[in-house]
Amino acid sequence: MSFNSGPTDTRSASLTGISLLLLVLFVLSSCSPSGVQLPDDGAPPPVSRQAGLSLIQKTVTAGKNALAAQAFTLTLTDSEVTSFLSIREELLREMQALDLTEIRELEGLEGLDTAAIDIGAWNELLAQGAREGGGLLRLRPRLGTSQVYFKEDGSIIAKSTFAFARWEVPVRLVTAPRASEGELAFDFIEGQVGQVKLPEIVFNLFTKGLADVLLAGQAYAEITEIRVSSGVITISGRYNR
Repeated sequence: MSFNSGPTDTRSASLTGISLLLLVLFVLSSCSPSGVQLPDDGAPPPVSRQAGLSLIQKTVTAGKNALAAQAFTLTLTDSEVTSFLSIREELLREMQALDLTEIRELEGLEGLDTAAIDIGAWNELLAQGAREGGGLLRLRPRLGTSQVYFKEDGSIIAKSTFAFARWEVPVRLVTAPRASEGELAFDFIEGQVGQVKLPEIVFNLFTKGLADVLLAGQAYAEITEIRVSSGVITISGRYNR
């Protein structure tokens, strides 16, 4: 099983159908023995606003460099990715409260040169965090904020929760990223929702969201190489416009 970050967007699938599937998984998981324990993947990556803003700065800089050099290299830590996922809804609220139109107007990003990036893509990425807490069905399983681990063996581990009413079920996904025909692709290794095997549609949702974060605003990018080591991912590519 694999996911490719190309033009096919898995979010075009019926949100109602996905929500019902997640609800079924939630019920099945709730019928499993209590106290579900996921494998111990080590201490969670530290989360901070500074690390989340660092992801934005690095990604924007990579885009600017791609214009000048026709190539780019982007290196991110699992702390930066996890932090961005944790604070993006907060950043969106700040932009709305202050009536801001660009991310470079946020505190901590003043003076950031965003001329070379797709501002609309970044605004959409921030808005995704808010939508994941709501959705088409008001009473539906909600995906919590993910923790992302980059491992020495080249894999990526994502952990989160599906919450419904007052209950929560842990979710864990292990995937291996690779470059495939210029795109960022993910191969499924293992995954579970509680004690139920993670279905392909949920795997696609997780990896699509991860690809959106790693390649935010980088529609120009043709991915040529991906390297994952302990705590770090490096993505290299070419400018394709």
